Amino acid sequence: MADTNRPIDAPLPPIDTSSSSKFKFIYGAVVCVAALGVLAYHNVDFVERHAPAVNAMLHGGEITDDQDGKYRAGKWSDDLQAILAGTKSKDWAGFRSEILSRERFYADLAEQNGRMQQTFARERYGNLGAADVCERLALDELGPAMDDLSRVESEELTLIRRTTTMSDETRSSLEPLDNRENDALKRLKAYNTDRGSKGCN
Repeated sequence: MADTNRPIDAPLPPIDTSSSSKFKFIYGAVVCVAALGVLAYHNVDFVERHAPAVNAMLHGGEITDDQDGKYRAGKWSDDLQAILAGTKSKDWAGFRSEILSRERFYADLAEQNGRMQQTFARERYGNLGAADVCERLALDELGPAMDDLSRVESEELTLIRRTTTMSDETRSSLEPLDNRENDALKRLKAYNTDRGSKGCN
């Protein structure tokens, strides 16, 4: 119904566009957040450097795709590097103390390996390596090397934790563990070489 009391030359009241503007803003924000989420999900290395908590939220559950697997393998590799980092101490007590200060890395290494081995088992059961050479390399070379290395690191930590004083018995127990560790590291290196030669990402 027209306002008959308003003079003909009076300006028209402003059109209320606030609802439309709010909708556009909210819609734009949702689209931006979704786009950033997709980018974050598919750029594991970048997000791990700049926002590790976001990576943990996105990939911290079960491994359901390649990005989750990449995240878990990256965490496992970081843990391994922290475990194998050099020590400063020259005596057993100092060495032992340094190694025990890294227990959280040993624990996380075991956790990441457990998740990866579950995934490898499912993929073997599904025979995923039959038609994919890269998948077959991961199942035949990477999985076993990761598992052996994780297990030997755990055994070494247990031995070091319970040994307060170095002895000939401790040395003789450490030697085969060191040999197993070196063997697993060589196999891991061989996997990386084979992976590169096959053009696997």
